[in-house]
Amino acid sequence: MRSASARRGRWHAVLARLIAAIVVTTGVVALDAVSSVAQAAGAARESVAVLGTGRVGAALGPRLAALGHPVIYGSREPQRADVQALVSRSGPRASAASIADAVARADWVLIALPWTATESTLRAVDLANKLVIDPTNALRFVPASGYMEMAVETSAAERIRELAPQSRLVKAFNTIGAHVMADPAAAGGPVTVPLAGDDAEAKARIAALVGELGFEALDLGPLRHARQLEGMAMLYMVPLLKGPRADVFEYHLRRGTAPVRSQGVRPAE
Repeated sequence: MRSASARRGRWHAVLARLIAAIVVTTGVVALDAVSSVAQAAGAARESVAVLGTGRVGAALGPRLAALGHPVIYGSREPQRADVQALVSRSGPRASAASIADAVARADWVLIALPWTATESTLRAVDLANKLVIDPTNALRFVPASGYMEMAVETSAAERIRELAPQSRLVKAFNTIGAHVMADPAAAGGPVTVPLAGDDAEAKARIAALVGELGFEALDLGPLRHARQLEGMAMLYMVPLLKGPRADVFEYHLRRGTAPVRSQGVRPAE
């Protein structure tokens, strides 16, 4: 006979697939109702190691905790006052630990680190079989032009895959401002979170999470497309760096715009 925890885990997996299907077919409004059913049914929530306590970690960590996920903030100084304040703000199921301990204790890992610290940090942890959410962008600022440029030839996500080939890696949340991660209403309208990855089940689960957080998920294909998503992040930075600030935007990719009559799409040469 299956244990109660195994039955809860199986039930949660079924609900996650249902939620992902609803995200694709009806949008995020109906998702709230499904999420409420899942929580009411007592479905176990995945524990999440949030690596980093800066803007991204401080934006998404408390929101993940509010959805019922146990959150472990991974920090080089877990007892630091600002880290402990973030733990307190995230509620009773949140804690802080070293980065290695946080990863070891978690089902999922959210990389909320600056790109300059990401590769060295990930070399020291084991991400095998972890579902890894990558919102990083391998960008660097060019003082001479005042713009950002790519810091690698491929993408941050592809570099992370090289470091953690057995992880279940999904590119997500890299094209959205931290202030909107924390409060979707700050965007003044719907916001799209593009996803890229090679693990269909992992992408479906993160699509469901995106909907639970109040955004619209859009699956844009394999992990190699993270190069284009990080290019979107580079464009996102233009009005922030050069102004005017009134031009700062969030991405909303409107669906349902295919032509009524199509003669097919010619493959790129």
